[in-house]
Amino acid sequence: MSGVLHVPEWFRRFGDIPGVVYASPEQIDGSSLAGRDDVPEVQTFRFDGELEETLSWPAGDGSRGGSASPVHYRAFSTYPDTRNVPAASLLRNVSEGLERPGEPSDYHFLIQQSANELWRRRRKEPELVGEVERLCWLDIGLIQARPDTWRPSRGTWCDASDGHRCRSLLEKAIDDWFTANSIPHECEPKWPRHAELNPSGAKRADWLLPDGTYVECAGMLESEDYAKKIAVKQQLSRALGLPLIVVGPTDMHRLGQIFGDEMQGSHS
Repeated sequence: MSGVLHVPEWFRRFGDIPGVVYASPEQIDGSSLAGRDDVPEVQTFRFDGELEETLSWPAGDGSRGGSASPVHYRAFSTYPDTRNVPAASLLRNVSEGLERPGEPSDYHFLIQQSANELWRRRRKEPELVGEVERLCWLDIGLIQARPDTWRPSRGTWCDASDGHRCRSLLEKAIDDWFTANSIPHECEPKWPRHAELNPSGAKRADWLLPDGTYVECAGMLESEDYAKKIAVKQQLSRALGLPLIVVGPTDMHRLGQIFGDEMQGSHS
C-alpha cells in the first residue's frame, strides 16, 4: 500500500500558475468576483486499500460545493448551451473565470470551450478569429507550463456536480458537461453478456445515454493494458450491435458536436 499522496494543484488565479504569462484585462475587477477567495480542502479516503485524495471546494458563485471549483463552474454551468450566447459575454466569462481559483484542468476547459464556440462562428463573424488565436495561445502556454493539465492522474477520485463518483478529472468534466447540457446519463451501466467478450456480464461502461448509446472515457490510451481494455469494449459493442462512443482528452472541445443528437433531444 502506498503512503505517498499527490495533492491536486490549485491556484488563486490563472496568472499565478508558474510559467504562465497572463495580464488581467483592465475592465475586470477581480477583487469583486464571487468565489475569488474560495479555498479548497484536501479530503482523503481509502479505496481498494489505497489512499486517494481530492479537492473539496466551498459552495460559491452559484455552485453546489463539492469538487467543482469556481473556474469549473464558469466552464460548464454559466452557459450550458453556448450556441446563442453573444461573443462578448463568452469572452467576459473567460476573463472573469481566469481571475478565480481553480485547478489547471479547469482553466484549460474554460479556455478551450469558449475558443471552440468562437471558432465555430468564424464565417459569420470573422472578427472573432483574433480572439480565438488569443485564447489558443493562452491554452498552449498553460499546457507548456503544466503538461499534465488535460491528462488526469491515475486514481484521482472526485465527485461530479450531480454527485456521481468519477475516477478521473477527465471523467468528471464529461459527466459535468452532460449535466450542464441536461443530458440524462446512467453511470457505470453493465454491458450485456457475451459468450466470449463478457461471459460473466461484469464489464461496465462509464455512461449509458437514453438512446442506448454507451460512452467510455478514455484518458490513458498511452497505457497498453488500458488501450486493450478499450479495444475489447469496442469489439463487444460491435458484436452486440450496440452504439459506443469513446471520448478522449482531445475530444473535450467538441462534445457538443459528438453528442449533438442528445442535446437536441434534451431541449425538445
